[in-house]
Amino acid sequence: MKQPIKLYNLNKRTCYKLLIKQNNMSEKFKFNKEDFLKILKGAGIALAGALLTFLADVLTKIDFGQYTLVVAPILSILINAGLKFIAGRK
Repeated sequence: MKQPIKLYNLNKRTCYKLLIKQNNMSEKFKFNKEDFLKILKGAGIALAGALLTFLADVLTKIDFGQYTLVVAPILSILINAGLKFIAGRK
């Protein structure tokens, strides 16, 4: 949240307004909503990395047979959709 802060120049008796972003840190030994969301986001990234590592190992051992030509494009579409979902606007 931005709030104006007044700075006074006592020599010229003028006032300057600056917009300074406040730090939204939580109190000591407490979490606020932003802290909780950052923790969840970090946990999600860690879990996604572990899941992708597991899937990369498992999918190379599966024999799809004649369906390999169908599975490969579907997986690439799903990966692209996941990237678009994550990359969205802030």
